Amino acid sequence: MGICLGKQQPLPLWLDLPAELAGLILCRLLSPTDRLRFMAVCRQWRLAAKQQHPLPPALPWLRLNYDTFQSLPDGQLRHYCTSLGFFSPVCISDGWLLCLRSSSGPDDELFLTNPFSKATIKLLVPDNCVSSLGGFLAMSRLHKMLVCPGDLVAAIFFGGYLCFYRPGAPSWQVCPHDLRGEWYEDIAFHHGKVYALTTKEDLFAFEAGDSEAAEVSRASHVEHTIRAVHQLQPPAANLEKLLAKRYVVTSSAKLLMVELIDHGVPFQRILGPRIIEKIEVKVFEAELTTGQWVQVKKLDDGQALFVSRGCSKAIPLSGHDPGFQGNRVYYLGVDLLTFCSEIKPADTPNYFFYDMSAGTSSAVYLNRGGDTRDVYIEEWFFPST
Repeated sequence: MGICLGKQQPLPLWLDLPAELAGLILCRLLSPTDRLRFMAVCRQWRLAAKQQHPLPPALPWLRLNYDTFQSLPDGQLRHYCTSLGFFSPVCISDGWLLCLRSSSGPDDELFLTNPFSKATIKLLVPDNCVSSLGGFLAMSRLHKMLVCPGDLVAAIFFGGYLCFYRPGAPSWQVCPHDLRGEWYEDIAFHHGKVYALTTKEDLFAFEAGDSEAAEVSRASHVEHTIRAVHQLQPPAANLEKLLAKRYVVTSSAKLLMVELIDHGVPFQRILGPRIIEKIEVKVFEAELTTGQWVQVKKLDDGQALFVSRGCSKAIPLSGHDPGFQGNRVYYLGVDLLTFCSEIKPADTPNYFFYDMSAGTSSAVYLNRGGDTRDVYIEEWFFPST
């Protein structure tokens, strides 16, 4: 073995990595924490990150209990105290968490915060027009909340109320409604409007302009975009529809509805992953021009849908991680507990994924961070920098 006596070549520096190659590496990082670490290496890598703007969405975290979040890509646990003592959704739109903070004054503060960007939106505590309870007790009846462009906040409260709030406004705005035996189940922002889905699969569109003068609660700004048509069904099928879970989510410029239907005997005791033997997953596209739902069998552009009561999102997946592939619907185990009231949360998988190509669902169990309580409040959380 010879010995080189010549001048040694200097080791290559990471900062010499071409920006195009560094950008490709960044896009392959599915953890938002890894992305922040990438951008902290050097100025050149931060510039490479800016050239990739907007970055593909990272994989979500899973909220395991009141203050514990688990990153799906790497399994790391994170803790963010929200101080909410009720089971309302905490994970809102991209990167936003709903929090309660004790203040020095007589009243506590309700606000939204982004733990990555440190941005905050202060909310007015809901009044009696939003919920008959009023005050912080009204938040126990919160069903869904999202943040639209311009920091406009939209929320559904149990009882069928869709409400809007803009920071600094003197009160919440309650949209008029005449649902007649149905109520709002989910909302999503799509093409400048807030779309509200009802339990009977009707779809309403509400103008959500980002100017302070936008009167989003006026009846003239409400459009009944889809009037669901229901054929006469036997009692068992009607009960299945009543117990179904529905979510709306934007995917590749389309507005989609995900429906989970229980075909088992209602309230039977089914444990563990066997729950999925009775659950049917369907995906529909909202044909807004014709005013109807059209079932789809494939998602566009390698998209995968992550749906939950608190927050839903479509994410394009590259296919490099076998656990997270496109053309799938990921849904939470706790969202199935209302189907079978005797199931113990500890026996329930953290989440399932439905493969739209194969037509099958699979169950996934995670370590719930050592939490041994009988109640879990799991949600998807989509960190955003």
